[in-house]
Amino acid sequence: QRYGFGIVVADKQGSEEVYEKAKDNEQSAKNGDFQAFVAEFNYPMYANGNSIDCLKRATCLPVGGFSVWTTLDRLNATSNRKVVLATAMMDSSALFHDMAVGANFYQSGLVALLGAVKALNQFNSSLASSSSSSSSSCLSLDQVEKKIMVAILQGEQFGYVGSRRFAKDLKEGLQCEQPSHKYSDMCVRPYKPSTLFTNINLTQIDSIIEVGAIGSIGNDGRGGGNDVFVHRSHLRSNDKIASENLQQLALNLSSSSSSSSSSIPLNFTTPDASLRSLPPSSIPSFLEMMPPSMDVGAIHISDSNSSFKDPFFLSRYDTNITASQRLQLCDVARSVARLLYGAAGGGESANVSGCLEAIDSEVDCEHIIQLFDCFTQDQENGRECAKSIMGDDSSSSTFQSDDLTNHYTSVFLLVDPPRIGGFPAFLHSYLAKMLIEANGFGAAYHDAVDPVIEFDYAKDKWYVRGGEAWSNNVSAIPSMIFTESNWAFGIGTRLFRRESPETQLIMLTLGLVLTTLAGLGGFFAKPYILQNFNT
Repeated sequence: QRYGFGIVVADKQGSEEVYEKAKDNEQSAKNGDFQAFVAEFNYPMYANGNSIDCLKRATCLPVGGFSVWTTLDRLNATSNRKVVLATAMMDSSALFHDMAVGANFYQSGLVALLGAVKALNQFNSSLASSSSSSSSSCLSLDQVEKKIMVAILQGEQFGYVGSRRFAKDLKEGLQCEQPSHKYSDMCVRPYKPSTLFTNINLTQIDSIIEVGAIGSIGNDGRGGGNDVFVHRSHLRSNDKIASENLQQLALNLSSSSSSSSSSIPLNFTTPDASLRSLPPSSIPSFLEMMPPSMDVGAIHISDSNSSFKDPFFLSRYDTNITASQRLQLCDVARSVARLLYGAAGGGESANVSGCLEAIDSEVDCEHIIQLFDCFTQDQENGRECAKSIMGDDSSSSTFQSDDLTNHYTSVFLLVDPPRIGGFPAFLHSYLAKMLIEANGFGAAYHDAVDPVIEFDYAKDKWYVRGGEAWSNNVSAIPSMIFTESNWAFGIGTRLFRRESPETQLIMLTLGLVLTTLAGLGGFFAKPYILQNFNT
């Protein structure tokens, strides 16, 4: 939506100053006096036209960032083992990008997925270190039929650029023209922060489980009951049976759980039968790249049925959830962990119920709540918050921001992996520290930028593939291309007091009088000067 005027958000101190000045102006207006206080906006943007034009002129940059992915056991490039892909969105948005906290959309789902990953990793470690018969009857994560892969996707609020780029690269692989001599698994041209994704092909993925917004569960705050809806994909007809089976598995495993962190147990259920589409989801990005013959199960777990319960979708007001809803994140994490284990083939264990109970016991509710607060509440102490979660780990020094609560994706830049900062850096370090012993590599970054945008290394700027053909017909572009203008230095807002018209008139009059007197003085003094002073 276009507005015909500038909008600037002020911080607390700035808001108080603006409020006082506005009150003075309002009182002056009531008294019929001059309104003295004004604001001057200085935010020049270099870009104009559409994204194709500004990228061509190098006056804007593509919106994007870095996704983070990992696996729960070791990579093997020669293995054709099937993959269960678990995803969550990393980013959010709001009218004011600096205020995109996204407590429900989508930090709630992200935190639940991270809690599930931690529980499964702890369960797997316990199996490796235990010699009890009950533990030995459970399949470990490297013994189950399918590999569990986790992708936390960036840029999903801007054309699903993270999932679309990741799916495209998993399908096409990589021909690295210039490997990095400094970082072993980085490709300089074409740019890839990590080449580890080449160990997995898109066709190995036979199940996709996405954890969406699940923070509005409950009857308090912005809640709307204790139902958790398991949506299945209707995008491709040949995925119907696999998606229905995965959906039923989610319902069965959640209902068999006897554990609950909150006073109101969750009710996993299916959405309205008439609903033929998913909530906002990354799933189509992967399914659209799959061969038509593949049968892929795909489900999306959400707190909403056919419409959002939460009115603050992608709003700056989506900043928190209640204490009981925090506890229910633990219950969702428990069910997701069970589902991932079952979907990967854990149901073949000799003692399935015992294995699921063991997974339940590894869900750390206190840790999940701490993660949620770190991602949404602690705006001033991001570094300390990160250290409290991961301990005094040296990797925490890579964080370049004290605020882990801003989840706007920003613009995409080609940088060396150690220079990636902010929220993606935290997630990468968090997962790497957790999983390095299990998978041997920890975690990896993946570029999250629109697949139709490529970098011209010769001209040192971005361009849109086929942009010349589309420049006169923007509607033909296969995706909406998001860019952000380059900004000038020294941008900001200036509040100041202007003089009243009467004062301005007096100053102008005095200036004219002084100028006239100076002129007359010079005219009458000229003969005297010429007579008495040699020039």
